Amino acid sequence: MKEKLLIVDDEVSICTSLRFALEDRYDVSTADCAAEGLRKFQEDSYSLCLIDLKIGEVNGIELLEKIKALDESVIVIMITAYASIQSSVEAIKKGAYTYLTKPL
Repeated sequence: MKEKLLIVDDEVSICTSLRFALEDRYDVSTADCAAEGLRKFQEDSYSLCLIDLKIGEVNGIELLEKIKALDESVIVIMITAYASIQSSVEAIKKGAYTYLTKPL
């Protein structure tokens, strides 16, 4: 049985590309907004989440905090096209496993 992966990114093309790249190894779900991502996480069990740093007007670190509060063991990887040392340090301090810049 495949592990479950949740991708949260407001760019539908990113979600589609990542789903295609990872669906052989993972059971992939996607969400294009933070609220939908949080709802999906609450409804199912995921072992890995890929979360965009900027999801529309929402800071992805806020979603990271909510997800880690629900399940501290989940691995969360932050992804962003707007990398900065400050945001990467903040993400890691808040529980992100790592921080990757786009394009992946």
